Amino acid sequence: MVAKRVNWMIPIGLTFMGLGIDFILFYNKITSNEVACPIGGSCNFVNNSVFSEMFGIPVSVFGLLAFAFFLVISWTAWHKRMDETLALKAIAVMSGLTLLGIAYFVYLMIFVLEAICSWCMFSHLIMLTIFLFSIYYLKSEQGKKSAPPISRAKKSKRGKKK
Repeated sequence: MVAKRVNWMIPIGLTFMGLGIDFILFYNKITSNEVACPIGGSCNFVNNSVFSEMFGIPVSVFGLLAFAFFLVISWTAWHKRMDETLALKAIAVMSGLTLLGIAYFVYLMIFVLEAICSWCMFSHLIMLTIFLFSIYYLKSEQGKKSAPPISRAKKSKRGKKK
């Protein structure tokens, strides 16, 4: 059991946002529709670039799968059908691995394509937030386990010199 009560509504809400964003990117990729960037940028250019697919699969599909994984794990932990510590570890590992891929894609956007997709960056920010969420609660558990037990030192009476 983790030291602090885990608020599972945070990763559940974040995963729904991530699923929505990645679905927009996926839908526009497979239908060849234009992607309108919410705060400017080159979402359409990035989403239709050669780097928007891996093994012939749109990159947004990998995001959808990762967010679906987080939703299932968070939902089962929230309903006490899974140990919270195990759920947090699974989320930390999966989101950490996903962030490695994200780092590569951000590099490609900035230095190769020289274009930024704000939808993609929102999705990446959500993934980072989920990772930090899991690390925060795992660290609070680690602190609880590594803290020495509190003991009261016996008070000793010292003799007074006269």
